[in-house]
Amino acid sequence: MACSVLLLIPLGSAFSFWISRRRTRPRAVTLAVLAAGLMIPPQVVLLPTIRILTFLGLDHSYPGLILSNLGGGYFSFTVFVYVGFMRAVPDEVVEAARLDGAGGLRIWWTIIMPLVRPATATVAIFLSLWIWNDFLNPQFILGPLQGQTITTGLYLSVGQYQMDYGQLFGIMFLAGIIPVAGYLLMQKQFAAGLTAGSTK
Repeated sequence: MACSVLLLIPLGSAFSFWISRRRTRPRAVTLAVLAAGLMIPPQVVLLPTIRILTFLGLDHSYPGLILSNLGGGYFSFTVFVYVGFMRAVPDEVVEAARLDGAGGLRIWWTIIMPLVRPATATVAIFLSLWIWNDFLNPQFILGPLQGQTITTGLYLSVGQYQMDYGQLFGIMFLAGIIPVAGYLLMQKQFAAGLTAGSTK
């Protein structure tokens, strides 16, 4: 989960900064293509994803699972959230940085990213919850012999004729306490992201 989120945030924010500074028509076309990633159910693309990972030799591996998380709805959601925030950043701020000699990478990292910190908190919380609770991808991409996530661990703890209640409740505790702790750490920025623009 952590690797997927740590890759999705910089990739999604950098792409969002680039697309937010494009003209209206190319931006609309790009966002329309990304919208397909939100509209297509993950079950539909699971088999093609597994076949691609098998061709690349990344099936039944954590890099394969991380790569599958980088595509589809997770990346599209990241871009949509960041574009909404970055379009509110005045063009004068970017132009002033360019006049001072700053390149695109430096503008994105030192100017834009601090300004969209509430968006980063919002994206991080939502992506963490979705990836943390994902069952389909870990079950079919990793497989039961290559390692377990929280959701697959819960699934394997429930037997057909008997149940290991100690293991089950321990996994359920971890499944609940870690997302709550993450939200409590980022709740201030998350609330700022939800209320951004409400007072303007």
